[in-house]
Amino acid sequence: MRSHNLISRLSAAFIVCFTACLSLVLNSCESPEPEAVLVQSISVSQPSISVKEGETANIVITVKPDNATNKTVTFTSSNTAVATVDANGKVTAVAAGTATITVTTNDGGKTASCTVTVSEAYTPVTAIQGKGKILLNPTRYSLTYGTDYTVTPADATYKEPSDFNWTASDSKFTVDENGNTVGGEMNGQVDITATSKRDGVSAVVRTVIIPSFHYKVINSTDPLVPVGKTYDDLENIRVTVGTRVDLQLINEHSAQTDNAFQTAPYTLKARGTSEQIAKASARTNESGKSYISIEGVAVGGASYELTYQGKDNSEGEECDAVISTILSVISAHITALEIVLTPETLSLQVGETGTLTATVQPENATDKTLGWRSDNTSIATVDDQGNVTAIAPGTANIYVWSQQNSDTYASCKVTVTEAYTPVTAILGKGKILLNPTRYSLTYGTDYTVTPADATYKEPSDFNWTASDSGLTVDENGNSIGGILNGQVDITATSKRDGVSAVVRTVIVPTFHYKVINSTDPVNNPVGKTYDDGAFIRVIVGTRVDVQLINEHSAQTDNAFQTASYTLTPRGTSEQIAKASARTNESGKSYISIESIAAGAASYDVTYQGKDNSEGEECDAIISSRLSVTSAIIPVSEVILTPETLSLTVGGTGKLNATVLPENATDKTLMWRSDNTSIATVDDQGNVT
Repeated sequence: MRSHNLISRLSAAFIVCFTACLSLVLNSCESPEPEAVLVQSISVSQPSISVKEGETANIVITVKPDNATNKTVTFTSSNTAVATVDANGKVTAVAAGTATITVTTNDGGKTASCTVTVSEAYTPVTAIQGKGKILLNPTRYSLTYGTDYTVTPADATYKEPSDFNWTASDSKFTVDENGNTVGGEMNGQVDITATSKRDGVSAVVRTVIIPSFHYKVINSTDPLVPVGKTYDDLENIRVTVGTRVDLQLINEHSAQTDNAFQTAPYTLKARGTSEQIAKASARTNESGKSYISIEGVAVGGASYELTYQGKDNSEGEECDAVISTILSVISAHITALEIVLTPETLSLQVGETGTLTATVQPENATDKTLGWRSDNTSIATVDDQGNVTAIAPGTANIYVWSQQNSDTYASCKVTVTEAYTPVTAILGKGKILLNPTRYSLTYGTDYTVTPADATYKEPSDFNWTASDSGLTVDENGNSIGGILNGQVDITATSKRDGVSAVVRTVIVPTFHYKVINSTDPVNNPVGKTYDDGAFIRVIVGTRVDVQLINEHSAQTDNAFQTASYTLTPRGTSEQIAKASARTNESGKSYISIESIAAGAASYDVTYQGKDNSEGEECDAIISSRLSVTSAIIPVSEVILTPETLSLTVGGTGKLNATVLPENATDKTLMWRSDNTSIATVDDQGNVT
């Protein structure tokens, strides 16, 4: 058993030893590992290539030396928006432009590049087809000519309006960069040309014909607007209220006689309240022809924006038409041509009435409104129904006329005979104290007549005269100014009956102001007088009471004092002197004046009451101007003490000033030094 184990162990040792020897022998027999070959350079077969958008190209490279161990490379593009490249050097053109494709060796970072220029891939325009002629008034209608063409081939790349240059054969007609008209004036016709900016291909896409056109009446219920009548473009079309007129727009350029724009309906847009004046509508007749119908609704003016877009025959060739204009309508009446007035003559007595009947012709006149008038309303009047009233004996013509047509009128002669109660006496109102240059009076109210029911007793039924030509009285008994002295008689004489009487004796007063109380006895002692119109001098801070004295009075020193005065200040007078009407304990009226500030003041003074003049109580109406000078007591002297003053530099002194007279209104003083570099003085007299 032991020998068997020994043999086993010897066998295992032999195997291990043999394996180690064999490995040693084999290792000594292998060749040594070779060194790596490094990349020296890289190049591309083409330094630049050109491709079109969407195309591809391969970049062929050469790595040196040929036996370089690591020939792997990396491709990059400088502008992938222009061209991209894959790992194998396949370039794809993306958009027009330039990109640099760079190839870099992974061994050593050697580089080479290829410039790729990508050009646009497009289909050129080979021809332009226009849409022929078009009738158009471009000053009123704009058109996009950029839609008026097609190109060959249809898939041409640059075929948008902005890809063409647009020109007009008439420089007054302008087309913008997108083929739109942008205004302009022209006559005749103009060619609109489109030229491809890219390919230079050119063609006329539109020939614009500027039309001349008018409206033609094709149907009418208005006898004043017959069928066949024409109206120029923009001319007012007259339609009578309640009638209808149908029109067509006629192309004067048409090769066909009297050819109308009628292959498509018109479009009408009312301006403002036009539909309330005349109703215009687009219609189609039984033959499918378009026309415009206008119905007069009310008197006035109407306008519509009219557009026609369809076909027409112009210059012998059918073409498109785009017309825009203003349809102007005057809606009027059927005129009244005659008025028959019955009776033609009429006789009435004063106070009676009669009726006139007016018949308007033709019977279907639109407006039968009439106006009535009398050419002498002092003889006869007429109301708006033709009722005539006799006023006074004489003749008058009554006229009636058409309010619509004043040239149509008729007349009736009216003869009025008298039926009245005569005036037998006139009673006046006696004397009146009055200054007529400042105050007017209606003498027509200063009388009564006998009998009280006399027919002609109004002021206008009398002739009015004044015994002094300086005073004027008008036809109604009103004084209207004038200058007189003393007194004047106002006489009324009946125009109809010749009865005459003095209705007023006007006494023109002479008067003055008299001081009755005063707080300023020096300047305004009691009893002092001022003429009418003279300035009453009142010292500021004092008061003066005055009365208006009638110098014509039979009573000595009689004042206007039985009624109160009325005072009206002028401007800012109350800020200068305050004047007021007052009454004393005895009930007598007077004027009190209080002076407030220096200046001038004036008041309009009126007295209306009673007075005794020439020994007889009578009415009095006096108007005067109260003029006041509000004054101050001036300073006459200023005494300054001391008269001389000696001071050292920096010292102060006091000067005392006394104002004379003591009752001077304003004692305010002002101080100054004539050499402030030597001495100064303040507003209290302190000297420094």
